[in-house]
Amino acid sequence: MELWARIVADGGGGRTGSVNYGPNMPLYLGLEDDVTFVPDFETKLPPILAALRNDTVWDVLFLGLLDEQNLYDDALVTPGVIRLSGRPRWSGGGAFAIVYKVGGARKLNEVAVRYGIQQPLDWFLFEMIAKGEIVAYKCEPGLAMSPEGMGRDSDNDEVYRQQRLVMLREKEKGGWGGVGGGVREVKFLEPGTGQCYKEGESVGVRLNMVVDGDSVVFVEAARGSIICFMIEGGGEEEGVVVVVTKGGRVEREFGDLGCIGWDEGDVRIEGLAKGEYVLVGKWGERQWRAEFEVG
Repeated sequence: MELWARIVADGGGGRTGSVNYGPNMPLYLGLEDDVTFVPDFETKLPPILAALRNDTVWDVLFLGLLDEQNLYDDALVTPGVIRLSGRPRWSGGGAFAIVYKVGGARKLNEVAVRYGIQQPLDWFLFEMIAKGEIVAYKCEPGLAMSPEGMGRDSDNDEVYRQQRLVMLREKEKGGWGGVGGGVREVKFLEPGTGQCYKEGESVGVRLNMVVDGDSVVFVEAARGSIICFMIEGGGEEEGVVVVVTKGGRVEREFGDLGCIGWDEGDVRIEGLAKGEYVLVGKWGERQWRAEFEVG
C-alpha cells in the first residue's frame, strides 16, 4: 500500500483530468529485490509501453508471472501483451515486476483500504481483477522472472506437489474443466438452511463439494482460486459485519462480504442483528445459498 500511495502522491492523484494516456502519461515500475530480466530487457520493454500509451483501459501491467497457465480466456491486446480475464485463477502468481499507471495505483490504494489485504499481494491483485476493480495486462512472453522454490532466496515460495503433476497430466487429457468444473454438487454445511443462531453468536461458514473424478486432483487444481460471498436480508441495507479468517478480522459493508482463498478454513461471520438472512457463495460459474436466522 505504501508504494501505491507514493505513486498517487507523486503522479497527481490519478483522478479524472489527470493524464491517463498519451506520451506524457507517467508510469511507475514496482520491482521486488530478487527480480531478474530477460536478455535485452532495455530494448524489449519500451516498444510495449509505446504501444500502450494511448490505451485508456489498463491499470497495471505484469512484466512476468510464475506458473502461468493458458486456462482463463485471456485476450490478446497487441503483440506481446495479453489482457487478463476476470475469471478466478488457480495458477499463476507473482508481484515481482509490475508497471503501474497513477490511476491504477489509486484504485488499488482505495480497494486495499476498503477490503483489507488478508492474503499474499499477488492473490489480492487477482481478486481485484476478478471483482472488476482493476484491469490488468501481462507481457507474453514475460520480460521478468523471480526465483521460486523452497530453500532459495526468494519471496515466492512455490511448492510443487506430486498431486500437482497428476493434475497437469489430467488437464492435458482434458479431464479438468477449469475453476468450478468437475463439481457435481456444492452446498453449505454451515450455515445450514433453517439453522438458527443466537444474537451475538458467530456464524461459521463451511462447504461440502461432491466432485467427479479423482478428489486429490480436484483439490490440487482448485488450490489458489477464490470463493466470494454475498449476504442478504435481515432488514439491513447498510452497515457493516465482521468476517473472521485465518488472516484476521476485517469489517465488510453489508451485502458484499468479499472473497477468500478456496482452501482457507475457519471462516466466521460476526455482527449480524436479529433477522432472516440468505448467504450466497460463488466459485467460478457455481452459485449456492443457505437461508438461516439470527434471533
